[in-house]
Amino acid sequence: MFDVLIIGGGVSGMSCALVLGSATNKSFAANKKIAIIAHQKSSSLQEALFNNAYGIPVGKLGSELLEESKEHLAKMYPKVFQIENEK
Repeated sequence: MFDVLIIGGGVSGMSCALVLGSATNKSFAANKKIAIIAHQKSSSLQEALFNNAYGIPVGKLGSELLEESKEHLAKMYPKVFQIENEK
């Protein structure tokens, strides 16, 4: 059982997971079980190509950003459990 289960690993879901992950050391989030269903094949970001987004290198693919976000979440906030291959 999870206290928070985020459905979807697109932009919104990943942003939510990162914010909650950064709060796990706060009293209101301490000892909470947080997970994200990181299946993202239907994310509109999957097919995106960035050329003019602040802070994102020219030519960066949305699919690359999604993978990098999952790696960032795992590295920075390992308490957030990532559920893969679940739809």
